[in-house]
Amino acid sequence: MVEISVKVHYVLAQLMGMEANHVVRELSFSDGATVCDLMDALAEEFGERFYEVVFDPEEKQLIGNLSVIMRNTVCYPNRLCEKVLQQDDKIVIGPTYTGG
Repeated sequence: MVEISVKVHYVLAQLMGMEANHVVRELSFSDGATVCDLMDALAEEFGERFYEVVFDPEEKQLIGNLSVIMRNTVCYPNRLCEKVLQQDDKIVIGPTYTGG
């Protein structure tokens, strides 16, 4: 089992109809679980709105201009299912920041 922490940015929390500034969850997964497994677990907790706002389960990609930060690195949106969760990972799901 791997234990991880995930933070959903407050903008996404509000889009999902939550009143919290942000959402933090401590979750456990079987060894070998991926970021896609995390997305499915979050959708199970937050309902279909999560799939509408954050993650497309058929394409296995983030919706819109969102990013996943894992181990202080932005994950490639089309490779989320390749990223294996590790013990004590701290993951942030939020909008992509750009600019200079």
